Order: sequence, then structure tokens, then C-alpha cells
Amino acid sequence: MGHSLGAQMALALSEQAYADAALPSRQRPGRLILADPYWSPANPLPNHHYRYLAPDTNPAERSARIVRNLQAQGAAIEWVKSSPLLDIGGDNNSALLAIASRSETVPDYLSGLALGDRHNSAPRWYMWSYGFENRSGVSTAASSDDFAATFMLLARASVQQQGTQTATPDDDRFAPK
Repeated sequence: MGHSLGAQMALALSEQAYADAALPSRQRPGRLILADPYWSPANPLPNHHYRYLAPDTNPAERSARIVRNLQAQGAAIEWVKSSPLLDIGGDNNSALLAIASRSETVPDYLSGLALGDRHNSAPRWYMWSYGFENRSGVSTAASSDDFAATFMLLARASVQQQGTQTATPDDDRFAPK
């Protein structure tokens, strides 16, 4: 699991693991969770550059390329969005949306805007979901790896419709966006 900027790190480390022929396949991650990932802006700030990402032009493009490669090797990638962080200064990574599933939690039980709390709720929600039978309509930690891989192939976004006023994932239900 990679949270926020850590999602880019989790993808980069997974890419290295799959590129290492000496690493046994059982030690390569078969499932990655990108918990409210932050994709740096598509265009770097003045006096900055993304040349170090070559052949990719920006972090979102690099992440989408890695996901395509990992998916081709059998890994499932789940994207859980819980805040408007990307909407206010990041890259929404439309290329990744076309190839991965995205579950958008709506943590309205958090008071006010509470951007930081909403941003931090994604990894908590995902890990907590392991303790509940999955009736949500999306892939959760309780889902099998096969279900997560199949759900990823649908490459769609789902948004939380029920359970938004409580922290527990048990009453959450999602519908296609």
C-alpha cells in the first residue's frame, strides 16, 4: 500500500521487484493499493523539471506506465480516493483511470472540510475493510486477489452512495460513477 506520495514510491518499488529476475515471483507484490495517491502536477513548477523520469514526461504518466506493466504481469492495482487533494493542485491521472479501478470513499462523518482527515482516511478505510464481508460493490481488503484483478479489468470509477456518515466500512455501498 502506498498513501499519498507513497503511492508513487510503491509503484516504483513494485516495478523494480518485477524487473529483478533473481527475485522469486512469490516475493513480488501481486496487489497494490494506492490510497488517496498524489500525482504531482503534470507540468513542473518554474525552475523545476521531470527529466529524471525519462522516458516519461511527468509522474502521472510514469505511474500509468508502471501500472500497465504490472497489470500485464498479473498484478492487481486498486486506487482508493478519499479527498479532493488532486482536484486542488495535483494531476488526476486520467491515463491511470482508463486502466485501473477507483473507489471513491465519501467520509462525510468527518466534520467540515477536514482535507487532511479525509486524505488520511483512505488507508484506514481500506485496512479496516478487511474485517468485514465485502458487500460494498467494490474491491476491498476482504476481496480475493482474483476479485481485485477482475475488478481492475473493469477500469471504472465507483463512488460511495451509502455509509458516508459513519467511519465503519461495514455499511458502505458503492455504485459506478
